Amino acid sequence: TTATATTAATAADVAPAAAQSERAMSDNSPEPPLVDDWANLDLGEASRYLRNSRREAQEAAWSNTNIDARQIWGVREAQRLHGKQLQQAVRDLGRARAMFRGTMQRQSPLYGVHPPLLSIMMDFEGLNGDLISFVSAWPRECVRRTEATADEENQQVGEEGGAAYPELEICVRKRPMLEIEVTSGGRDSVEVISRTSAILCHDGRLSRSSRHLNVAHRHFVAHRVWGPNVETKAVYEDVARPKLIRALDGGGATLLCMGQTGTGKTYTITGIVECLAEELMDRGIDVTLEFFEIYGKKCCDLLQNRKEVFLRADAAGKVNVRGQRTLELEGGDGLSVAVSEALKLRAFEATERNAASSRSHAVCTIRFQNSGGFLRLVDLAGSERNFETTKMTAAQHRESALINASLMTLKECFRAHAALQRGEKVRMPFRGSQLTQVLRECFVDVTHSTSVVATISPTGDDVIHTINTLNHATMLSKSIDDLTRHLSRHIPLLLKGSAYMSVPMAD
Repeated sequence: TTATATTAATAADVAPAAAQSERAMSDNSPEPPLVDDWANLDLGEASRYLRNSRREAQEAAWSNTNIDARQIWGVREAQRLHGKQLQQAVRDLGRARAMFRGTMQRQSPLYGVHPPLLSIMMDFEGLNGDLISFVSAWPRECVRRTEATADEENQQVGEEGGAAYPELEICVRKRPMLEIEVTSGGRDSVEVISRTSAILCHDGRLSRSSRHLNVAHRHFVAHRVWGPNVETKAVYEDVARPKLIRALDGGGATLLCMGQTGTGKTYTITGIVECLAEELMDRGIDVTLEFFEIYGKKCCDLLQNRKEVFLRADAAGKVNVRGQRTLELEGGDGLSVAVSEALKLRAFEATERNAASSRSHAVCTIRFQNSGGFLRLVDLAGSERNFETTKMTAAQHRESALINASLMTLKECFRAHAALQRGEKVRMPFRGSQLTQVLRECFVDVTHSTSVVATISPTGDDVIHTINTLNHATMLSKSIDDLTRHLSRHIPLLLKGSAYMSVPMAD
């Protein structure tokens, strides 16, 4: 619709571009002959006969369209016109949380009041009583998962005769609001509840009829959460250092960063490598470094100036990288510099969502010579949605399709892993992409320790990405997936005989 409106509005600007396109066509390649019954031809054949002045004019108009792809209609209008109502809905939820906490505090006048009675009290005051039921279903303590508890659970399952599946540790890191988001009027729609290790998302958007605000409150639980003010050093101590200890004991460990583009995945990985290099140098531990990226259908060695390497599986199904360079680092000296130089060779490109978006999956493997263990750090390419790709060229669309295909295969492995935890019989689609072949140990090897760090954006414009990331991340662990809660509210905007909404529809 936007492209059509722009075509009509810029008809005077389109004509020169169309004439220039026609001249370029006549100079470079002859136009195909005209065919009257082209509609009856095969689609691939018929497309050869659609190059004409009208289509070139339309293509030129679309190429000049200036669209802010982050602004979805429903979200943008909800934030711009009805920000006060959205904030009031969040305050109502905060009021319900405070009242429910009062029922458990002896000094509160609400102490001992049952939640159903509290819901009736809120309904009497004109509030939504369902908020109490929503809040009372939240867990009251953190769901922590450590290496020791994971080993105990797997041992217990083995003694009971069941099949043990590696349960991954799910962590969430929220980035701070950017200056451009603050100045443009963006609102923080994601809360980090550190006390119970939870994430609370407020998804508000305008209904199709423009008469209601659809507000969805989603409560996710993770094993660990970090707010916007937490430094990467704390992230390293909480999740990366236990992986280092496991690798030094001869085991295998993987730390995987996933999420929307521009939410700090590469920033987190880089900071973890710096902390890791500092500890290795202090302890004088010898390591070897391997670093390659999966770019489309190819694998490139970032330690050999992007030389193409190949993935090969042995008889046991273990995937090895053929032709890659192994860098030996005595005492861990030079690890941070080597990784930093390798990241400069990584494929990245400016997109509508991120000026320096990574277009490949980076896999960094650190092996410890004395113990034989290894630590793998994976930085996935950022996810993007269709409305954020309106300015991409054909080559960029093909590249984005390959990225999305590998991410989709990874998500299918996530779903299969969750189904296996529920006792269902499914097949793990490892062979669907090179990325899942590399990460196969994370899903089948019970002794392999894996942590997933999901990075999220705080703004309301990106809440669709945030919810999608959290849905796929929490799916990996049945214990926390069962704790996800959701509440939808429909707030009327146009009431008969009232002036609840002061902004005219035309404006």
